[in-house]
Amino acid sequence: IDSERFGSGTAIFDAGDLGETLYIVNYGEVELSIRDTAGQKIVLKVAGEDDVFGEISMLDNRPRSASATAMTDAMYRITVGSTF
Repeated sequence: IDSERFGSGTAIFDAGDLGETLYIVNYGEVELSIRDTAGQKIVLKVAGEDDVFGEISMLDNRPRSASATAMTDAMYRITVGSTF
């Protein structure tokens, strides 16, 4: 498991990106969102300490279904799918 820091406002990944990684929030907050057909952002969740995100793409081997953006300075524990 690796760790990575993201500054506030940093895009962690975008909807449609390929994903083999899940993230566990060590500290900070991350916004998970999608865009509707009119292009409006819909916030699905604000992930906080010990929350997991990014697992769906890792499990179904499909592109990311949502975007993830750091809302505060944050650190994430990262697990790459091939280690499972």
